[in-house]
Amino acid sequence: MMSLDIPPKVIEALLKICRAFLWKGRREINGGHCLVVWDKVASPKALGGLGIPNLRLLNLALPCRWVWLQKVDPTKAWVEFNIQLPSLCTAIFDAATCYVVGNGERARFWTDRWLDGAKVAEIAPNVAKMVSKRRSIACTVKEGLSGQWLRDCGPDMGEEALPEFFLLWQRLAIFHLAPDREDVLLWRWSGNGCYSAKSAYGAFFAGQEKATVSEEIWRSRAPLQLQVLCVARLEEPLLDG
Repeated sequence: MMSLDIPPKVIEALLKICRAFLWKGRREINGGHCLVVWDKVASPKALGGLGIPNLRLLNLALPCRWVWLQKVDPTKAWVEFNIQLPSLCTAIFDAATCYVVGNGERARFWTDRWLDGAKVAEIAPNVAKMVSKRRSIACTVKEGLSGQWLRDCGPDMGEEALPEFFLLWQRLAIFHLAPDREDVLLWRWSGNGCYSAKSAYGAFFAGQEKATVSEEIWRSRAPLQLQVLCVARLEEPLLDG
């Protein structure tokens, strides 16, 4: 799952086997045997689920590691592999990462989140739209701060882009590089700043209310089968084909 986008049909086939095994101990079952909707079952125990991994969400969380490794160690030979990832994986990575800029040689001026935790496109979206895709990928923060960003966006600005241009100019004027240290990429969803599959996967459940009763059940000394049954009964019996 880290480097391959598993097709939805394959995931659905795997989920069908998981549901059949959990509820009936068989490889296949017909509809009507599942006690709780699968998305609830495949959620963390603290949220009232059974802690079974959600394969759909794992298929989005794990490929983020590939992007992370490409960014933090560009000297590896496999960095040149052109692995296509779903757009949602890229969006997750963008939301979770930011650069602490040092010499500005690694962070990308137009595409990375480096200016006070934001992207240039978030501060000046209409200005960023004027930059070609090739330049937006190639321009580093160091090049941009040396004046390259002015050449990238060009002089022909409309009335919407012009105020953003001056705002961006002001923000960049007070930003200074630290030539003696390298840029550092941070994963904002973990305590140590590094990517982890746990933090990427857990982000899908952020903001959900904890099920305190469920936590008490899992902490009890009851047999596992009884714990599963009790947690399942906390939810209304819903059919999940």
